[in-house]
Amino acid sequence: MKRILVLLLVLSLFAALLPAALAEPVTLEYACMFTEGEPNAQWLKDIIPEFEAQTGIKVDITFVGRDVLTKIKSRVLTNDPPDLVDQDHSELFAAFLSGDETLLTDLGDFLKSENWDKDGTVADQFNMAMLEMYAKDGKVYIVPFSFITSGFFYNKNMFKEAGVEAPATWADFLAAAETFKSKGIPFIGHDGQISFYNAYYYYWAVQRVMGAGNFLRAATDATGAAWDEPGFLEAAKMVFEISKGGKDYFAKGYEGSAYPAGQSDWAMDGAAVNLNGAWLPNEVRDLVENWDWGFFPFPVVEGGQGKVTDMEAYLLGWAIPQGAKHPAEAMEFLRFATSRANADRSVDTTLNIASNKLAKFPDVHKDVGIYLANATNFHLSYDGVMSKAPQWWADVFYDLDNKLFFGTITPEDFISQIKEKTIEFYKNK
Repeated sequence: MKRILVLLLVLSLFAALLPAALAEPVTLEYACMFTEGEPNAQWLKDIIPEFEAQTGIKVDITFVGRDVLTKIKSRVLTNDPPDLVDQDHSELFAAFLSGDETLLTDLGDFLKSENWDKDGTVADQFNMAMLEMYAKDGKVYIVPFSFITSGFFYNKNMFKEAGVEAPATWADFLAAAETFKSKGIPFIGHDGQISFYNAYYYYWAVQRVMGAGNFLRAATDATGAAWDEPGFLEAAKMVFEISKGGKDYFAKGYEGSAYPAGQSDWAMDGAAVNLNGAWLPNEVRDLVENWDWGFFPFPVVEGGQGKVTDMEAYLLGWAIPQGAKHPAEAMEFLRFATSRANADRSVDTTLNIASNKLAKFPDVHKDVGIYLANATNFHLSYDGVMSKAPQWWADVFYDLDNKLFFGTITPEDFISQIKEKTIEFYKNK
């Protein structure tokens, strides 16, 4: 009888454990900004199987492409989101944290938890000043995997042959442009059909003339009065001066160049410099030959408020939408992916700068590393206008900036029209 009772007890315990033993492992749904063939996609495809093997958590990743946020926004609003999404921090902020919306999971406690390497917290791996730039009400909702800044990339060998040093001031920049022009070499390679590439010039010019924060202030001034300040006109004159309507320092046809034609031509020595994000070396890696990669930040302006130690911090990162079915498991993936070893692998695969400050630094970005080491202040890409005033950016700024950048309107017309359209925009909002 005793044996029967013991057997029954064992069977009952086994029956109780059976559902858990047979339960399906958790599967994370990950909507990714990259396309299948990109180096970042390859990095993720390399590390995901290791994560699955070490944790038992499955990852179902879909390489949606750059419009990933547009494609998942309705799912987030109807409380059926993926567990994980990645994109530029500015776009994540604009899509899910702007205004009264807070559609992402607060990652504050996660950042305070132990990192994968067990040598500190998750937060210890990052420059928190950068993360907090994209915070809302003091809370961090996005964890980065890649640090990007923008500036001028060039081949040091080409500059050496031309006898030109990397320009530090706007006057030096114009002088370098004249030297290359005199040698029959276009100074700036560019794809003018990408409006946010065109926008680099005016945004950086305002930053160098007036300092960070002023472009955003003007963009959000419903009265339009800020545009009367002389610094905005001075910046517009800088952009016009180098445009086709001015001294024409761009490669021929830049205004009609469709990506990646302009940067490809530049990479094959068709122009001297290219103002772009730090993803550029990766995008042209198969085109460059015998290059010694150089980088210089947007030149400072004599008497300007912006300093060479002011640096743009443009981050690509992950967020967990509110309503995600498996937030704890999604955080575990972030813990794994942000480890030093995986950050190093990202550098090797993508040639990008990892956001983990302990990771190795890519050789193609050695000059960016010098700039970063000496930076004393960080500001948002496009001075935060794209993320904090996205509708104004799209409806008011892009069209007028393109016209200024192509030299089809004068700086004075640009200022008068942007003031008028800004007033109209907020009046009708």
